[in-house]
Amino acid sequence: MDDAETIRPVLSTTPIARLLVTLVVALSCLAVTVGSSGARTLTTVSDPAGSGGGLAPPQVALIGRRMLQTLAPTGTPTVTVFATTRGRAETILLGAAQPPSRADRTAVELVTVRGRERRGGRPVGRVLLGLTIWIPNGSRSESGVLPRVPKQLAELGRGTTYNLTLQQPASALVAVRPLRGIGPISLGESHAALQRTLGPWLLGSGGDDEYALGDTELDVGLEGRRIRQLVSFDANARLDGVSLRVGYRKLAADLHGWRSVQCAEEGRMLELSGAGGRVTDLLFKGNRFAAVNVGLSGTGGCPPWPPSFLASGVGQL
Repeated sequence: MDDAETIRPVLSTTPIARLLVTLVVALSCLAVTVGSSGARTLTTVSDPAGSGGGLAPPQVALIGRRMLQTLAPTGTPTVTVFATTRGRAETILLGAAQPPSRADRTAVELVTVRGRERRGGRPVGRVLLGLTIWIPNGSRSESGVLPRVPKQLAELGRGTTYNLTLQQPASALVAVRPLRGIGPISLGESHAALQRTLGPWLLGSGGDDEYALGDTELDVGLEGRRIRQLVSFDANARLDGVSLRVGYRKLAADLHGWRSVQCAEEGRMLELSGAGGRVTDLLFKGNRFAAVNVGLSGTGGCPPWPPSFLASGVGQL
C-alpha cells in the first residue's frame, strides 16, 4: 500500500443476493505500510483445535455481530473464523481475477457469517455468506456479501466457529470512571499496556484506534504513545452503577457537579471538569444517550471528538 493511500467504499443499488457488495474501510491520509510484522492471529492461538468451545475473541464477536445486523441468522447466531493471508482472503472475497494482492502474505482473520438479507426488519431470500477481512493492528478492512460459499473457502479448512449468544464476562462491561477512564483502560496509560489488556485494534493508525470492549467499540486517542482520550458509544455503559440508558433528564437531576452544555447540532451534554483540564462528557440526542468522552486537557467540548471518526464499523456490510 502506498503512503497516504485513501480507499473509498464501492457502492451499489443492485439487490444483495445478486451481487458481490464490497465495502473497503480505510483511514484517510495515513503514512502507514501494512505488513505481517504488525499482525497477530487470534483464533489459532486461543483455539488451535478449532472447536470454538469458549467465547469468541472480543474483536471477532464484535465483527460478527455487525455483519449480522445486515444478515439475519437462520438459527443460533454463530461466526466462523479462518486464519489466512490477505492475498488468499481477497481472492475469496473479490474473485481470482480481481485482487492485485494475491502474493500478499500479511496475516489476517477471515471472519464469516451466514444468514438471509434483512429487509423491512424481516429476513428474505436465500442464505448468503458475509465476510470480513480483518488485519489485527491494521489500517484497513474489507467486507462483502457473496451469494454462495466459494470453493476457495473450503481450502482453508473448517475454521473456528463461535456461538455469539454467549455473553462477554462481567469484566468487559463498560464502566465510565469520570476523569479517569472507561472500563479497564485509564487516561495516561501506555500503548503497550492498552494492547496487553484489549489485544490488537480493529482499525487504526497507532495514534487514533478502534478497539473492541465488551459488545461495542472503544475509540482511543494517543499522544506520545500515551492515552489522551477515550470515546465509547455503548448504550449499556454504566456510571456509578447506573445505566446511561436512563437518559439525560434522569442523570441531569441526579448527577452533582456536572454542567449542561448545548451543542449546535450534535445534541446536548453533561460535562464534568477536573484538575489539570481533565474532562468527561456525556452526549445525548434528546433524552437518549449517544456517547461518552473521557479525556485530558483540550479534548472536551462538543463533538466531533478526535478519535470518534473511527466509528466506521469494521464488519458492517
